[in-house]
Amino acid sequence: MARHTGPGGGSLRIGIPLELPSGLLDPALAELCEACPDTLVQARHLSSAEQLAALRAGELDVGLLRERRSSPEFDALLVVREKMGVLLAAEQAVELAGPDGIALDSLVGVQWVGFPRAGSPARYDELTAILRGHGLHLDPQAPQGQTLIPDVQLATVASGRASRWRRPAGSSRCPTM
Repeated sequence: MARHTGPGGGSLRIGIPLELPSGLLDPALAELCEACPDTLVQARHLSSAEQLAALRAGELDVGLLRERRSSPEFDALLVVREKMGVLLAAEQAVELAGPDGIALDSLVGVQWVGFPRAGSPARYDELTAILRGHGLHLDPQAPQGQTLIPDVQLATVASGRASRWRRPAGSSRCPTM
């Protein structure tokens, strides 16, 4: 990170997962912009697997992965805990909601829209194991190498299918102070 703090700034290449929780990077980027106003922040939306490959190839400086790698190759720290949830059409949510929310087993029979396993194998396996343990079947899987577009996921939800979704983050340049 030392090369980003000197005169002339440079660029900071960040890998960001699709559907990053909104506002997560705002405080860190604001602090960076104040400390290093000439630094160009280049954000790329990539799956965890794609970020890992880009980090290994020297194409990223920082990656925000959804799974922690137990490898001495990279430093890692927890940035955020994401609560998993499900989006449902409003009518369907009212029908299925109980006093403590929506129980997973009440979603049996709902077709799921999810992410491809290749994007985050450990997270995918953990999530699908939990859902299958509650009687949910997740087939068909998202096509290999294809990222599902949030707008398409939302349209699918509106038609009565379930999906998980968060708003994607963008990229920014630090303003000149």
